[in-house]
Amino acid sequence: MKLLLFSSLLLFTLSSQALPPHTAKSLTVLPPAQDGQLYHGAFTDNSEEENHVTLENIHKFEQLATKKVAWVYFSNHWLNGRVTFPKEAIETIKKSGAIPYIRMTPWSRQEEEVADPVINMQKVIDGNFDSDLKAWARQARDSETALMIEFGPEANGSWFPWNGIWNGGSKRTDYGDPNWPDGPERFRDAYRHVVDLFRTEGAHNITWILHIDTSQYPAAEWNDPKYYYPGDDYIDWIGITVYGQQIPNDEDWEEFVPKLTRYMPKIDAISKTKPLMISEYAAIEDPNNSKRKAKWISDALNFVMSGKIPRIRAATYWHSGGWLPNGKNNFKIDSSAASLKAYQDAISDPRWISTVRLSK
Repeated sequence: MKLLLFSSLLLFTLSSQALPPHTAKSLTVLPPAQDGQLYHGAFTDNSEEENHVTLENIHKFEQLATKKVAWVYFSNHWLNGRVTFPKEAIETIKKSGAIPYIRMTPWSRQEEEVADPVINMQKVIDGNFDSDLKAWARQARDSETALMIEFGPEANGSWFPWNGIWNGGSKRTDYGDPNWPDGPERFRDAYRHVVDLFRTEGAHNITWILHIDTSQYPAAEWNDPKYYYPGDDYIDWIGITVYGQQIPNDEDWEEFVPKLTRYMPKIDAISKTKPLMISEYAAIEDPNNSKRKAKWISDALNFVMSGKIPRIRAATYWHSGGWLPNGKNNFKIDSSAASLKAYQDAISDPRWISTVRLSK
């Protein structure tokens, strides 16, 4: 009887003690330590799906740039409604010595300017993808490496189905706070839901980024990025897209500096304290002006280095051959000798660094 009582007491004691959760070491990307320093990052993929990472492509870009990258940018699509941890891409980037920077794209098919048939922000909020997300978070945690994630890149652009226009738009009566537009509010709450899940699973090695686009569309006030912001408790960096011309002879050439500075009040309205990065920037060659792209690159990088917007501490170039046939919208830094030289000359400045500072 005494043995049985002791065994029962021991079992009760063990079961009633809360075991420490399996948590990853806190590893978030901090801004460079010295004022004026900037992280040099890049998207180095050549696939149409934007999710194919190879050591060869990473090394080719670094050889062209004549400088290593601090992080490599790639997409993680929720194809067919499944959320799958991109283990191979992450391991490849780790081997290169860079940090994986992941565009988590919640769409079941890569189709722009339409609502997704499987995924919307309300379903994310309701937990329809929780099982996959929790598994993703556990694998991220167990990878024991720093990861950067942006959920729903360029959220203020209607080309992606996580944009507000496809999730309630400007209405304020069908969801949540009546003072908040429903579409952006659903995105905000979906982002919070994802972060909360990751934290519950102990994945504290994630740097969370809200990525917005200076080419906001719709241009209406309800679609402003401040409405998409999950809050300072959820976001570590704010990322910004600034493109020049993307389709030859089909749009006005947009210079980097005026485009960014014109949009800065909307960025400041998101948060006045979070560090900023240029998450995507690039331009194609102008068929009517062989020197224009080179000047665009030079102006962009020199402006970022100028410190006129001191919160900008990084830039990630979109080194892609584009989606039009025959390389008609080639964004690569070596699309011409002049463009390559402009990139090399600017990025060779010692203020551009390749080693990331992490929290301890």
